[in-house]
Amino acid sequence: MKVYHRTEVWYLSINFPMAFSHSLEFYYYYYCYWKIIFMYHFHICIVLFQIFVLTVFSIMFPLMFPLFFFIIPL
Repeated sequence: MKVYHRTEVWYLSINFPMAFSHSLEFYYYYYCYWKIIFMYHFHICIVLFQIFVLTVFSIMFPLMFPLFFFIIPL
């Protein structure tokens, strides 16, 4: 564990992630950060796609009833 001098506090406050880049924990938490970001990204994409599909089907399904029962039997 590195002990920082009091003159390095300003440097740490500006470059907080890069100050710990020498340690292995930095890469692990950096990976976890991006893993969580992409997990929420894909989750939001899936939810938006589900909302889009349900909206389209809820609009299209009542409009297809006349087609099935009146136009196709003709």
